[in-house]
Amino acid sequence: MDELLVLVGADLVDDVGRCAVAAGYRGVVGTGAGDVVAWQRASAVVVDVETVGALVDPEIVRRHSVFLVCGPDESADLWREAFELGVRDVIALPHDEGRLVAALTDLRAPVRDGGRVVAVLGGHGGAGATTLAAAVGLAATHGVSGRGVLLVGPDEVGAGIDLMLGIEDVPGPRTCDLNAVGGRLNHATLREALPRVGQRLSVLAAGERAAPSRVESVAAAVDSGRFGGDIVVVDVPRTNPALRTELLRRADFTVLVSQATLSAVAATRATRADIDDVVGHIELVLRGPAPGGLPADEIAWAVGVALLGAYRSDPSLTARMEGGSLRPTRRSPLGKIAESVCRRLDEVVR
Repeated sequence: MDELLVLVGADLVDDVGRCAVAAGYRGVVGTGAGDVVAWQRASAVVVDVETVGALVDPEIVRRHSVFLVCGPDESADLWREAFELGVRDVIALPHDEGRLVAALTDLRAPVRDGGRVVAVLGGHGGAGATTLAAAVGLAATHGVSGRGVLLVGPDEVGAGIDLMLGIEDVPGPRTCDLNAVGGRLNHATLREALPRVGQRLSVLAAGERAAPSRVESVAAAVDSGRFGGDIVVVDVPRTNPALRTELLRRADFTVLVSQATLSAVAATRATRADIDDVVGHIELVLRGPAPGGLPADEIAWAVGVALLGAYRSDPSLTARMEGGSLRPTRRSPLGKIAESVCRRLDEVVR
C-alpha cells in the first residue's frame, strides 16, 4: 500500500488520517522534518504550517506530491514558503477534506473514466424500481466487457437493496459510513471494502441503521465507480430531492419505471415533469399487467418519453424472495427487461 508521510501537529493528525484511509494510503506519522529517508520514500507528504518553515532548507530535496494543510485564517506568507518547497496545493482542514482526498486519490490512480452510469427511478411509489435496479446490476455482470459493476441503493426508507440481494449481513460500508468523507473516493479501496454478489457486483446500500446519508458522499461513490471504469447502477430515491437531483445529473441514461394503470401513469407523468431540468437521456419501462388494457405506446406518449420495454410481474417472485434472494433467470420477464436495459445503456453511451 502507498505511504502518506504525515508531518502535522496533533490537532490535525486525525483529519489527515481520515483522508489517507479514504484515498487508500497507509498513513505514517513522521518524526520530524529531518527524516530524509521517509521524506523521499513516501508516495505523498502532508505538512502543516509549523513544519513547512523547517522544510524550506537547501538540504531538503524538493519533491512532488506535497500538500500543506492549514486553518482558514493562516497568513498569506505561507503560500510563498509552500511554493518554494514544491507544495502541490494548500488545503484548509477540516472544511476541505474532500479536496485532499481527491488530490491524494488522483496520485494513486489517475482517473481512467470510461465508466457509465444508469439511473433507475420509480415514477411513483411501488413502481418496482428497486427490484429492477437490482436485476440490472445482476444482468450487467453477464457482459463480456469484464467491467466491474457497482450497485448503489441509498434509499433510507426502503427495505434495502442489500436485503433484496441477500447480503444484508455481509460486513462492509453502507452509505452512512461514508459520511465522514467527501470529494473523490478511491475506487480500488471502495470496491475492496463493499459487500459483493459474486466476483463482479459490489453493492453500496443504505443499511439497517438507516442513518441519513450525505448527498456529497453518495455522489462521490458513484463518481468513484465511473472513474474506475465500472458500470454503475443507481436506484434513485424518490424521497430525497437533493440526492435525486445529484444522482440523475450523473446518469448517462435514466430508466423511469411505472405500472400500467391510469393513476400510476398520472404520477409518472408528474415525476417526469419534475426532473425535466436535470435528466438527460430517459426512457420508460412499464411493469404489467395493465388491468384497463392501456396500450404501452400510448402510456409512453402520455408520460412524454420513449418506451424501452414492458414486462409482466412474476406473481411468485415475492414468495421466492421470502426464502432466498433476488436471482432472476435470464429467461424470466424481469431478467429479460434487465438485459434490455444493459443493452440500451451500451447503445446510448457508445
